[in-house]
Amino acid sequence: MRNQDILLVPGPTPVVDEIYDALSQETRGHTDPRFVEVYRNALRQTRELFQTDGEVFVVAGSGTLAMEMAIVNTVGKDERLLVLSQGYFGDRFARLAEAYNLQVDVLQSKWGGAN
Repeated sequence: MRNQDILLVPGPTPVVDEIYDALSQETRGHTDPRFVEVYRNALRQTRELFQTDGEVFVVAGSGTLAMEMAIVNTVGKDERLLVLSQGYFGDRFARLAEAYNLQVDVLQSKWGGAN
């Protein structure tokens, strides 16, 4: 991949050989003891990256899945949720909470601005 021109538009993306090699390995299920060790290391390294002793989560899914997990696991049905939104993802978070019939207050700010 070295010394290649890179066109940054949707479409084919140059990938280094190490990634192709990793993708060609055997798939491991979440109950495989080897996967458990890989996941344990991912959690440890994530804690190190964010310099925390707290609990971290590595989500095998989309950002929307992570948002939904946060909503359903932290907000009770009789609680109110305050969403600070500067655009698309904040608005999406609020819509997801509303889909669960939660009481949502949104504090809206323009992108790059502050209230």
